[in-house]
Amino acid sequence: MADRGLGQRTSLWLHPNSTRLKEELDAYQTTSCGETRTLWGLSVAVAASLQKKPNASTFPIVDWTPIAMDHLEQGAAGADVPGFRDCEDIRKSGFNKDGVYTIFVPNMNQPRRVFCVMDTSGGAWTLIQRRENGAVDFKRSWQEYKQGFGDPAGEHWLGNEVVHQLSSSANYSLRVEMEDWQGNTFYANFGYFQLDSEKEFYRIYLDKDSGISTRQGRLILRSNNFSTHDADHDNCGCNCAVIMSGGWWFDSCGPSNLNGVYYSADQYKQKINGIRWDHSSSSNISGPTIFSLRTSRMMMRPLHS
Repeated sequence: MADRGLGQRTSLWLHPNSTRLKEELDAYQTTSCGETRTLWGLSVAVAASLQKKPNASTFPIVDWTPIAMDHLEQGAAGADVPGFRDCEDIRKSGFNKDGVYTIFVPNMNQPRRVFCVMDTSGGAWTLIQRRENGAVDFKRSWQEYKQGFGDPAGEHWLGNEVVHQLSSSANYSLRVEMEDWQGNTFYANFGYFQLDSEKEFYRIYLDKDSGISTRQGRLILRSNNFSTHDADHDNCGCNCAVIMSGGWWFDSCGPSNLNGVYYSADQYKQKINGIRWDHSSSSNISGPTIFSLRTSRMMMRPLHS
C-alpha cells in the first residue's frame, strides 16, 4: 500500500512490526510540530511494536486519528482494536500533559477525541462538558446530545452515548467544577457515577457526594432522566428543556442546569435559563446562586481499587 503522507500511513498502522514504522516514528521525533498542543491517541500496539513505553519525550505530538480510522475501517470484523479506553489509560502510559487525546470507547466503532486533565495525584479525568465563553450553542437536540458536539479543546459536550459506554465498562466517579462572575470557584464530587443507556433515557446515577453538592439537604443534581427540547423525560408537567434551555437531568426543572444559555458579565443576574448550580451560601461563595455562572466543567475518571 502506498505511503499517503503524515497521518495517513495505513500500511504502517496495520503492520506495526515493520522496520518502516520504526523509521517513520523515529523521524517524527525530530519533526517540529509548531504550535500543535494536542495528541491524538497513540495506540499501545505502536508502542509495543517499538518495545518502548510511550512517553512525551519518545513520541511527538502528531495527528494519529486518520491512521486509527483506517485501521478500524479496514480491520477484520470483530477484531479487538488496541488503544486507550480513557484518559487514565493514557496517563498510565506515560503522558502527563493536559490536552486533547483520542480514546477507543468500548462498544463504539470510531475513536473519540477527548480532553484529558492529568491529575497525577488521583488519576486522569476525561472531560464530559466545558463552558467558558459562550462560543458553542448548547440548545441542541436529543441526537446531538447523544453524539456530542463542540470542540474538546474548548466548549463541548462529550456525548451521552460515550459517557454511557465508559461508565458501564468500569466504576467511575464524577467531578463538577464551577466559577461565578465574582471569581469564586467551587466544586461537587460524586464518588460513584454512571449513565444508563438511551433506552433508559440516559438516566444518571450518583452516590457518595461531597463539596457543594447539596442545597438545604437535597442534592443539586439527582438521579433523573436526561431531557432535551425534543425529548421530554423530566418529572414536570411542563417541558423543562424548553423553559431552562439546553439538555440536562432536570427533575421538576430543579436547581441545576450547566447546559443553559451562556450570559456575559453584564447579563448574568437573575437568569433562570442560564448556567445554574443553585447552592446555599458559604464563607467562600457569594450567596445563593440564581445567577448564571461564568465557567463549568464536568469530568469523570475510574475509581481506584
